[in-house]
Amino acid sequence: MTMGKKRIFLIILILIGTGVLISYLIWGKYILSTRPSREKVLAKVGRKYITVDDFKNEIALYIKSQNFQLRVMSLTPEGRENILNRMIDRLIFVQAAKEDKIKLDREILAMLERLKEDKLAEKYISKKIDTQPITEDEMMDYYKKNIKEFTIPERIKLRHIVVATRKEAEKLLSKLKKGADFAELAQEYNIDATKKRGGDLGWIRRGIMVKEFENAAFKLKEGQISPVVKTSFGYHIIKLEGRKKEEIVPFEKVKKDIREKIRSERIRKLKDTLKKRYKVKINENLWKKVKEKEEEK
Repeated sequence: MTMGKKRIFLIILILIGTGVLISYLIWGKYILSTRPSREKVLAKVGRKYITVDDFKNEIALYIKSQNFQLRVMSLTPEGRENILNRMIDRLIFVQAAKEDKIKLDREILAMLERLKEDKLAEKYISKKIDTQPITEDEMMDYYKKNIKEFTIPERIKLRHIVVATRKEAEKLLSKLKKGADFAELAQEYNIDATKKRGGDLGWIRRGIMVKEFENAAFKLKEGQISPVVKTSFGYHIIKLEGRKKEEIVPFEKVKKDIREKIRSERIRKLKDTLKKRYKVKINENLWKKVKEKEEEK
C-alpha cells in the first residue's frame, strides 16, 4: 500500500465513530474484551469482541453527545442497530490498520493527549468543587455583598440631530420649535450612522457618550429638546424620549449567574493553592522570544 493510500486509510479510520472513538482512546473505558463469556457477546470481529457492556457504553456516549442527530440515533431501534454496525466497522478498520502497521500522526497523538489532560483536569475540579453544593444562603450572601453587579443604572432613550456647523444646527432647531418632525429632519440632515434611523440612539446610560452630550441629555425631561450642543462629532440637538430609573435585578433572576460566579471563585482559589504546591515558574526570557516570533507571523 502506498503512503498516499495509507494516509487516506488513516483518515477514514479516524473519522469512523464520529468522535466517539476519541473518547474511548482517551479514557480506555472502551476496551473490547478478548475473552468474554459467550452470553455477553453481541458480535465477534476478527479476534475482537463487542459485548453487551461495550454496546451500553457506546450508547451512553451517544446520549451525552452534543450532536443532536447522534442523540436521536441512540433512542430508536434502527438507530441502535446503526450504532452496533458502526462499532463493527470501526473494529474492522482498526484491526486492518494495525496489520498494515499504520500509526497515528504525532499531531493527532498530541491532540489526544491534550484532550486526556483536559478531561482529567475537569474530573479533578468536579471532584474538589462540585461535591460541595453551593447553598441558597451562600448565593444570597453573594447577592447582597455585590448588589452593584445586579443593579441596572438609570437609562434614557434618545434621538439626536447632528450636523457639521452651528449655523445649520440653529436653523434646524428653529424648524423644530415651529413643529417640524424630529425624526424626519434627522433622516434628512444627520451626518452620522443614525441618519437612516431618524437619529435614534436607543437607551443610553451614563459613561457611554462624550461628556458634553451626556450632561445635556440627562438634564432633559421626557419629550424635551435641548439647545444646540457642541462635541467633537459636530453640533447636536437632543431629544429625550424616555427615562428608566435605576433598578435592581431580583435575586431569582440571577441565581444561575451567581452560582457560576461562586463556582469560578472556588476554582480560582483551588488553582492558587495548587500553584503554590507545584511551584509554577515561567522562563520569561524564552517566553518573550516565543511571543515575538508569534507576533511576526
